[in-house]
Amino acid sequence: MKRMSFSRVIHLLLALCFVAVLGCSSDSSDTGKDYSHLLKGAFLEQPSEENHPAVLHIEGSHYEMGFQQGYLLADRIAGTYSSFLTFTAYMYHIKQGEALVVLDQTKLKAFYELLIQQSQKYFLSVIQEKTPELLREIQGMADGLAAKESSFGFDDIVAMAALIDVVDNDMLFFDFFELAPNEAESPISGLACSGFAAWGAATWDGRIIHGANQDLPSVGLLDQTIVTVAKPDTGNAFLQVSFPGWFTMSGMNEAGISASEMASPSSDTNLRENPEIPHTLDMRMIVQYANNLEEAKGVIQTYGGASGWNILVSDANAGEAVDIECSTLKI
Repeated sequence: MKRMSFSRVIHLLLALCFVAVLGCSSDSSDTGKDYSHLLKGAFLEQPSEENHPAVLHIEGSHYEMGFQQGYLLADRIAGTYSSFLTFTAYMYHIKQGEALVVLDQTKLKAFYELLIQQSQKYFLSVIQEKTPELLREIQGMADGLAAKESSFGFDDIVAMAALIDVVDNDMLFFDFFELAPNEAESPISGLACSGFAAWGAATWDGRIIHGANQDLPSVGLLDQTIVTVAKPDTGNAFLQVSFPGWFTMSGMNEAGISASEMASPSSDTNLRENPEIPHTLDMRMIVQYANNLEEAKGVIQTYGGASGWNILVSDANAGEAVDIECSTLKI
């Protein structure tokens, strides 16, 4: 009981610290300009049912969908980014002797500045080269945030998209905190995301069932889960589960393709010599553009991954699924 209480206090302190470090945003600000040509029919739905996530409806080009996310979710994005960095800073028990170290505000700010620098250095150019359409969406999101006078912008969105991949690369995370591998233990609540696919004789009517569970430490992230229903101008209409200001964790599209992911940390990382797009962008390309399992595999082979992941993809029309294990260099 004491340990649980201590963790909750630390989470609260870190969250407050990050608000001070990163600034804040508000959905209430409005310059009075008419953005209807960019917002189109987008809207945010907040179901009345308990524990039901908000549902964001977006449509149009990548830039327009990005603008709609930034504009309609400005306040939520500020909260999500704070929670993400709280999660990162307290992801590991950092030991000095027998004591646990809690990072102070100066160290947290320095880490965030490093995160932005490294995401610009290792990810921005490869996003522009391999997925320019998603770069336009990032720019749209930044412009939507600016229209709401948010303190967050383009650099922050790129950094958040690359966050998990940066943390999974020892050369960026451990080097900064001056940690040897044996000085960082498992996350406080465990990272145990899971997924399954069943079909044929394993289901009541033979149709495929695809399930996924995001198991993250309770630092406010799960409370900010959002479902996005998208009707893009290109590719498939899709539904994704994620967080405000982030790309795809799991989702499904109108072609019957579903995809979910599980972290699978790998020592086979070579980000300096073989940079790839962040994993969440890779997942978006599957959900929006894949029409069958072969195309989903092709997306992963084309765009690779910046760290180790296990991706479960199912095809409702074919009635089968495939599990893909990948690192920076191998699939």
